[in-house]
Amino acid sequence: MNQIACPHCTRQIRLRDQYLGRTIYCPRCGRQLGIANPSGASTNWSAAYAIVDPSVRYAGFWIRTIAMLIDFFVLIIPVTYATAIIPGLGGWIVYIVYKGFCISGWNGQTVGKKACGIRVVDRNFSNCSIGRAIGRTASEFISSLIIGIGYLMAGFDSRKQALHDRIAETLHIYAR
Repeated sequence: MNQIACPHCTRQIRLRDQYLGRTIYCPRCGRQLGIANPSGASTNWSAAYAIVDPSVRYAGFWIRTIAMLIDFFVLIIPVTYATAIIPGLGGWIVYIVYKGFCISGWNGQTVGKKACGIRVVDRNFSNCSIGRAIGRTASEFISSLIIGIGYLMAGFDSRKQALHDRIAETLHIYAR
């Protein structure tokens, strides 16, 4: 049994001999730790898509729908006022700013996502940047254009990604 430390989050990881020679991932931050070899050295410290840990669970379509409904009730009054002030765009501006800042600054969670125990992360399982969060939210428009099929994709994808999640390279996971 070998032990290594993740250089990104410093978590100590016990590595069984059966994993020597394989690419390994940190169970805390999800980053690729490179190729573990028998000498104990590790190389190729780049990030990658992967199912990191059996304890990482992707949030599916229905729990995300419930979170969206909660956010709808949180936003109904601000969006109504913003639409009255700036017809057409006011509601979208409030929606994008709310979700963008919540997802990037509040541990990947809006009020609805927090209530449901889910969060949005980037492909490395890190918090999203403000640009990625706003881009993800803005691309929800594309998901809604085609009769909501972009949203329904989350129900049939192995990582539960909707179209806008694929565009922004984000994932919904259950918060720990």
